[in-house]
Parts: sequence; C-alpha cells; structure tokens
Amino acid sequence: MWTRECGKTWLRAAAAFIGMWIAMMTAMMLPSFAPHLRGRSIARGVAMSIGYMSVWIAFGIGTYVTGVMCAALLLRVQSMAHCVPMAGACVVITAGMLQFSRWKAWRLACCRMRVPGVAALRHGMHCVSCSRCLPPRCSSSA
Repeated sequence: MWTRECGKTWLRAAAAFIGMWIAMMTAMMLPSFAPHLRGRSIARGVAMSIGYMSVWIAFGIGTYVTGVMCAALLLRVQSMAHCVPMAGACVVITAGMLQFSRWKAWRLACCRMRVPGVAALRHGMHCVSCSRCLPPRCSSSA
C-alpha cells in the first residue's frame, strides 16, 4: 500500500490512496455527520460537507506521507523489516480491542453530538480529535 506500483507515478499512487480514503471516510463518517446536515439548506449542507471532508482528507494526506516514509525506512533497514508482520498483528489486535471499549463508545457519542453554531471545519477537527488518543474535549462548547 505504501509503495507505488510499477509504472505509477507518486502522484498517481497518492491520488489512488486519497480516493480510497475518501470512499472509506464517507462510509464511516457520514453516520456521525448526518445529524449536522438536518434542517439545513442544500447549499449550506454542501458547504458543511466540503469543510468536514477537507479536514479528514488532510488527515489522510498526513497518513499517506507517514506511511510512505515508514515504508522507505523499512526498505533501507532490513533488520526492522523483519518486525513488520508482528507489529502489524499487534496494531490490528489493539484496534480490534479498542473498538469494543467504553472509551471508544464515549468518543463516538462525543463526535455524534450536535453542537449548535459550530462550523463544519471545526466539527471535523473535533471529530478527528475524538477519534484519536487525545484528552476528552467533548462538551457543548466544542
């Protein structure tokens, strides 16, 4: 995923990743964002969606760049490359356990909370922070 395919430029590889990221993000984040679109005009809803998605797309670009840098490092340092399968398994197991935790349920409830008057960019940043391991910031003044 983090190395480009033969014949693809880095730009095409990044575009393919971002396209996948947008599809995945839309499927996962739309349920938490949909309540914020109710009762709004179409133009306002589109503007809010673009603002919200731009935050998550920026987060995806950062993820891609970090992944490419880690893959390049692993190609240069063979001793680290042997740890990748075990590290990947640990990440998947930890993420699976996290999905069923009270902490994750609280974070999702926090992100789904509708805060009146909050712009889409700010709500997107709030949801990014709710999905990451940051101190709780869920309040009506978010």
